[in-house]
Amino acid sequence: RTRIEMSRGSETILVEGFVTNFSISPSIKDLEQRFNISELSSNALQALSQLPTLLSNSSLVLRPQPLLQESFITSRFLLEMFQDSKSCGLSTFSQEFDVLVYSVNQAPSFTIDNTQQHLVFDMQQCVACSNSGFIRNANPGNEEGWQNIAYFLVASEPSTVVNATVAQDGALLVWINPCYYGTISFTIWAEDSGGTMYGGTNRSENHQFTITVNKYDLRSSANLLLQCPSVGFNTIDLTNYIDRCLQIVQVEPSIPRISNISVTQGVVKYSVTHYFDALESLVVSFKDWMHESFNFTVHLNCSEPQPEPSFHLLSSEIVVLESSGVYGPKLLISNITYSGPPSDVAFVIRNCTGDTNVFVSSPQVTVSSAQGYLQFEIREFAFGAVTCHLSFLIQGLRVTGQDENVTILVSPYNNPPHFQLT
Repeated sequence: RTRIEMSRGSETILVEGFVTNFSISPSIKDLEQRFNISELSSNALQALSQLPTLLSNSSLVLRPQPLLQESFITSRFLLEMFQDSKSCGLSTFSQEFDVLVYSVNQAPSFTIDNTQQHLVFDMQQCVACSNSGFIRNANPGNEEGWQNIAYFLVASEPSTVVNATVAQDGALLVWINPCYYGTISFTIWAEDSGGTMYGGTNRSENHQFTITVNKYDLRSSANLLLQCPSVGFNTIDLTNYIDRCLQIVQVEPSIPRISNISVTQGVVKYSVTHYFDALESLVVSFKDWMHESFNFTVHLNCSEPQPEPSFHLLSSEIVVLESSGVYGPKLLISNITYSGPPSDVAFVIRNCTGDTNVFVSSPQVTVSSAQGYLQFEIREFAFGAVTCHLSFLIQGLRVTGQDENVTILVSPYNNPPHFQLT
């Protein structure tokens, strides 16, 4: 046999009948035979604990190394046969053979500390759980201490786990979504660096453990009392009153005068068209990360009356005696009352009916110093009556109950007759 294969750590191997088919000269009476085995490769004794030995019965004795970090080592040896005779001299015969010693990897093993198979944390405490001494009795395999071990974890609810690892010292490190609560089951196993060649095994058995995250009350405040909103757009920042794990899904007002509701990252924006003198409310519906829903009430305390935005219309009829050109700006509105910034106030003239073709440009109202000024342009030689709707706006919202009708009467300018005496 010119090639012999064996696994590392085996008992002493005896290859019977290794040398066969001797061819010698029977006529030489004083012939002596002897064998010698020598190394032909430099790594021979990395695979074998000593050189192979040939017994008198032609059996070969091999003793593999108990530790073998490589997957396999092939060593080459030279077997020489010497025939020595005083009368005929020395003759030799040699032949090479290989010994392959391979490593059959054993499965790694470990245990989980008995006190840590069912871990319990409070919500958000376990954003990054770290438990030392989680892994016990880690072993890459019998006489395989040179191998490295890595641990792999799979969660029953992977979307809740940001990351999960086991450190070299056996500590469990788990990053869990801070908004999660409930129980997560984990499967963990180990793999060593020995590979799977020659039928070896590099993966341990699976182990299980659980992490339970206790829920706490996410409703920092069940109710909130705010001052009465102003006419126009208002905002309520709920980020300081509710947990970050809550998402606003709906906002329902108690009265229809609250409208244009929108929500952006915990901030509720809404509009009010006129003041109200009662304790009104907004019911905010939330859901948490686990889709549990509940309500949160925002009370708007309007029990103390506030002045309504108002204005005074100097006249509901404007008579224009000009035949063409720009009319105004002429004072039309006085005593504009509003508690907010003056820039929030505006007037719009719309829905004009009648002889609207008298206008080159539609009537406009500009606001300055709590007064409104009317301006428009008349076509040449045009005349007629136009009735328009005047609306009071705060932040672009029409103030309820503050509409007025304005009639613009354009009369033709009558030139006086004239004559001359001659």
